[in-house]
Amino acid sequence: MKKALLLATVSIALCTSGSYAFEQLAEAELTFQAIDLNTDGFISAEEAVSNETLMNQFSTLDTDKDGMLNETEFSFLAETAN
Repeated sequence: MKKALLLATVSIALCTSGSYAFEQLAEAELTFQAIDLNTDGFISAEEAVSNETLMNQFSTLDTDKDGMLNETEFSFLAETAN
């Protein structure tokens, strides 16, 4: 259900704006799912090593400093890439 809602939200955003930023966010969300190997809803530092860009930005993105990234924190990766 969560993935269907995310896909619907991203699809609507892409259709209404056509913005490159929304495309990047959609890619980031899909990447979150791919990097969250244990599917606990968080990306640990150990999981982040699979992506060099993410690994380099991990401590900056981890705004609550709990050692893990939630989807909101991860979504800022697209913004730091610009």
